[in-house]
Amino acid sequence: MKISRNLNAISKILFILLLLLAMIIGSIFSYLLVIGYYINLGIEVPENTTLSVTDVALDIQNAETFNITILNPTYSPTEAKITEISVATQDNKVHKILNVDPQRPYELDKGQEETFNCDWNWGDYAGEILKVIIIAEDGSGAVYEIETALVGLEVTSAFFMTSGTQHFNVTIKNPEGSASDLNVTKITVSMENGTDFDIREITPSIPKLLLIDTSTTFVCSWNWTYYRGMNATINVYTSQGYEFHLTETRLNQRNYRLQTLPLIPLL
Repeated sequence: MKISRNLNAISKILFILLLLLAMIIGSIFSYLLVIGYYINLGIEVPENTTLSVTDVALDIQNAETFNITILNPTYSPTEAKITEISVATQDNKVHKILNVDPQRPYELDKGQEETFNCDWNWGDYAGEILKVIIIAEDGSGAVYEIETALVGLEVTSAFFMTSGTQHFNVTIKNPEGSASDLNVTKITVSMENGTDFDIREITPSIPKLLLIDTSTTFVCSWNWTYYRGMNATINVYTSQGYEFHLTETRLNQRNYRLQTLPLIPLL
């Protein structure tokens, strides 16, 4: 019995030691992960990483902003002054967030948590992984990774008709795999010479809600007689902050199918 008790005691001690070792290794791994992001993005490497991102909230009904909650843990040696918030995207670009509420620099006391509202349109990165980067004075910082919902439109066909140059048709679909209904609020045409046209006569009228796995053909009244042979871009806007681009090689008196480009946010 004594041997059994000794073995149990040893087992408990080993379990505690292994648990402590796992915590130490996890902390080191987390620190190295943050350091790696800073080095890869060309940002000055912090000496200490004390801040923690507890949540990043993306609202698919508003792609123009996001919220991030940052905690300065109670075990931090001092308060932390947040100087910058950035987002790294999968195209290896770093986007500095210029408009943040509350404004930076912002001091977080030990044990304090604060939620920041960031004005940055993430809609063109729908369905991708974002890395939110927190830069703070005196080496404190954090990196938080989040995958955005897949939200987008598909243009199944878009034609400049041979029957006349007074209108064109655009068929837009909200695909089955989309994460949200989308509300089309505006359609415009941008010519290669820099001229922009806001299409005001559209059938069916807009705003027009496109439910998931539904499509609508819009008849757009616009006289493109004097633009035949020119390159054009058609832009579709939604109330959720998304913008969709469609390109046409040339506007001629024959049918054309426009090519679909990636989803881009409303600026």
